[in-house]
This record gives sequence, structure tokens and C-alpha cells, in this order.
Amino acid sequence: MSTLDDAINEAVGAGEIIKVDFSGLKDRTEFGPLPEGDYVCRVVHAESGTSAAGNPKAVFRFEVAEGDHKGRVLFRHIALVGSSLNMLRGLLSALGLKDEAEAGEFNTANTIGKMCVLHVKVDANDPRYNDVRYAKPYKAPNPLT
Repeated sequence: MSTLDDAINEAVGAGEIIKVDFSGLKDRTEFGPLPEGDYVCRVVHAESGTSAAGNPKAVFRFEVAEGDHKGRVLFRHIALVGSSLNMLRGLLSALGLKDEAEAGEFNTANTIGKMCVLHVKVDANDPRYNDVRYAKPYKAPNPLT
């Protein structure tokens, strides 16, 4: 061992061994974009921010809640100016927050856990990513039918 290794071990300790069984996992070397389609999603995070152009924006992180891609994450950044406001109003309405959408004001905490259906395409400008095109209300299946 080098003097540097000895110094690091002395400063932080030798650590501990953690045993993990990865044998049941599928190989996932890379997450590509989701295929184009509709995905039932849940809002897991929402916050305000500023776009690269200096405009205020809302940022939403969604988790796919059903199907083969359950657990995958999608993002939607919506500038709070111009025609982008149509996307925000549509998203809030799809999340069941129509009153907030009509009032022009919403609390990000009220979006957490809400579900909707997102229509997703592969981003035309960068095919490594998805582009959330629009949101529709989620209708939970009726277990009695």
C-alpha cells in the first residue's frame, strides 16, 4: 500500500464490507427513452425555478405508476410565459386541480401524489430523452366491473 492509501485509511477508516446479491436483477446498462405512448404517472416532485432564458418555470418530476415501465421517471419543465401556459393549465386540470388552473395560482405541494396520463414522445432534438407532449386525466379502473 502507498503512503497515500495509508493516510486515507487512517483518516476515514478501513470501511466495512457490504454483501449484496445482484443475481435476481435484469441487466440495465442504460436507460433509453420510453417508447412513444401514454403512461399513467404520479407527480413525485414539483418546484418553481428559472429557465435558461431567465423566465420563471414550474418543474415536475413524474414516476410511471403502471405497466412495463413502472418506476421510470419523466420530467416536465414548463415556462410560465406565453403559449407554455396552455401546457401548465392542461396539466393542472388533468391532475384534478382545475380551480387552481383557472385561478392562475397553485401550490406545488397540492400536485404531489396526483395522477394523470402523460403522452410521451422521443425528443426530436435529442433522442436520448423523452418529450412530455400533454396530460390527460387518469381514470382509475373500477374493481367492481
